[in-house]
Amino acid sequence: MVSDNGKTFKGAAKTIRRIVSHENVKQHLSGIRVEWTFNIERAPWWGGLFERLVRSVKRCLRKMVGKSKLTYEELMTVLSEIEIILNCRPLSYVSPTDLEEPLTPSHLIVGRRIMNLPDDPLLSREDQDYSVTPEVLSKRMKFLTRTINQFWQRWSKEYLIELRSSHSLSHKSHKDRHISRGDIVVVHSDKERRGFWRLGLIEELFPGKDGHVRGAKVKVVTGGKTTYWKRPIQHLYPL
Repeated sequence: MVSDNGKTFKGAAKTIRRIVSHENVKQHLSGIRVEWTFNIERAPWWGGLFERLVRSVKRCLRKMVGKSKLTYEELMTVLSEIEIILNCRPLSYVSPTDLEEPLTPSHLIVGRRIMNLPDDPLLSREDQDYSVTPEVLSKRMKFLTRTINQFWQRWSKEYLIELRSSHSLSHKSHKDRHISRGDIVVVHSDKERRGFWRLGLIEELFPGKDGHVRGAKVKVVTGGKTTYWKRPIQHLYPL
């Protein structure tokens, strides 16, 4: 489980850690091999694993639904359809000659690719008692179906473009900032001018899964008191 390091999560972190450290909870989590980690402070891009999907869903919802007024049930239907669409996207390259269906997130969640239910309303059944006319239901269903189709078209184009950009960045030569333990650095701050940024001492380095240094623990003196900040290397400037 990966959590943001925003104020809300940070404020509840002590309570969460106290719950996780309970003996019964610890045995349960270790039994199912669950680990709980927090992203480093002031580094929202560390959550790119999930932020990219959240951003795409919110952007497409905003553009497709727009100012339309949906009831709670209709909004839940649209979101459920979007969830199915996202979980049915291929996880790998699919060539035109592939006969087998591609691997999707739904395979990892439920073991198969989830297909949508038919959108054709069964209005011809006489045993159904509808409070509205079939014309109204058909018109509303067409609107919801059109919204889903437009979302899928935008998702296909935007996801492919973002995926291409991500691959192009990952293939560029990576150059770490030369930061090591014991270095004196200037710590970036959004609330102060550049001339008033704090000086800090690197106490600990945080490498990523690829072995490159991604963050550090910095010792900073503020108001005569010593505090420790965790910052990404993008916010640290060696002297």
